[in-house]
Amino acid sequence: MAIMQNGDVIAPGTLAADLATIPGELQRYTASRIAGVEDLGKLILMNSASANTFTIPSDATLASRGGPLRAFSPMKRFVVCQFGAGQTSFAAGSGVTLRSESSFVNISAQYLAAMALNVGPNEWLLIGRLA
Repeated sequence: MAIMQNGDVIAPGTLAADLATIPGELQRYTASRIAGVEDLGKLILMNSASANTFTIPSDATLASRGGPLRAFSPMKRFVVCQFGAGQTSFAAGSGVTLRSESSFVNISAQYLAAMALNVGPNEWLLIGRLA
């Protein structure tokens, strides 16, 4: 279930609910990127013709790149889209654990996306179109 800013409740599993979870701001990158605080909660378009990596640093490093920031928050998330033809992969910075189905870290194809959700200190869950 999603609750809109105006208080409307949207049923889960509907297009409206899916669209309600898409971030409203964009960040565009043309090469590999170490995530910064400015990327949190935004749709990140990785627009590269060659393979590229979106690295999630430790909580301490993330805070130092734009702090102050709580070490752990279930609201911290990165939404990453493979916008270019180059394969986009997630990578864990030092001390970071990435969890996903079958340990997949590559976004499946161009124009598909995946989300990294903070589920504990230095621990992220990858969900979405991964291979």
